[in-house]
Amino acid sequence: MKEFKNGEIIFRQGDPGDCMYDIFRGRVGVYAAYGTPNEKLLTELKANEFFGEMGLLEKAPRSATVVALEDTLAYRIGEAEFEDYFVKQPAKALQIMRQLSQRLRQRTEDYVEACRAVHDALEEEKQGKPRSKKLMAKLNEIFDAYSEFEQLHGSMDANWFWY
Repeated sequence: MKEFKNGEIIFRQGDPGDCMYDIFRGRVGVYAAYGTPNEKLLTELKANEFFGEMGLLEKAPRSATVVALEDTLAYRIGEAEFEDYFVKQPAKALQIMRQLSQRLRQRTEDYVEACRAVHDALEEEKQGKPRSKKLMAKLNEIFDAYSEFEQLHGSMDANWFWY
């Protein structure tokens, strides 16, 4: 178990992904570009949620900075403890799979929605129709989200799985 004080940085974007955490008590914030003018809170996580698993599973640098939003108690799971942790607590393995699946589903839905908007815009252009206000609003929303993402993370070949 590791205790983190309110405001304490647990790890920074770009740090090595050598462990994950299972939150037992408290709350953490997941940030892109933490401490910069482009800082963005991506999500908040609470007890019975995990973070850091992507870096551990992929052996990749951290895709975000995680900060304790209140005093937090979490179990640190390194590579050596990873398999044993889930053998002893199989429900936790299912929980982490559900959490990863929810993120993947949301990213897939976002991607399909963006593709649909681009398709609709091209269809209207082919037919010589002016683009509807609704479609233009959706395209602008997608454009703004992508522009914000690029400011925070760089191009889409970066690790964009988080939120």
